Amino acid sequence: MACFVPDKLTANQSLLLHRFSKAVTFPIDFGDYLGHSSEMRGGLVATASVTVLIRQATEAAPGVYTTVASGTVGAGQLLGTLTTSGVPLNFLEGDTLAIVGPASPDATFGDFACTLTGFESSMP
Repeated sequence: MACFVPDKLTANQSLLLHRFSKAVTFPIDFGDYLGHSSEMRGGLVATASVTVLIRQATEAAPGVYTTVASGTVGAGQLLGTLTTSGVPLNFLEGDTLAIVGPASPDATFGDFACTLTGFESSMP
């Protein structure tokens, strides 16, 4: 799945909202899968470090989000790093993934783009 948000970010901006039609697993720290990589970047260089949150809501509680991962673009950089705290991320059919921008966005960072690569999984 992928998203692109043009221009500079606003506080707590929704950057992606995706409801899963099948169970999907993302590898630890969004590592490669079958030669495909997850990527995060900006098109406008950040003055300060920028962190976006990756959140999950279950089908049973669609309005309750938990932060399960993050992505960070360092000061003076365009390319970011995605992390999952050392565990794979599992989303069941009906779960929702949201990417949310920082509460205090960097004044120069913008043109956010992200591609997340996972695989269909069999989850109970």
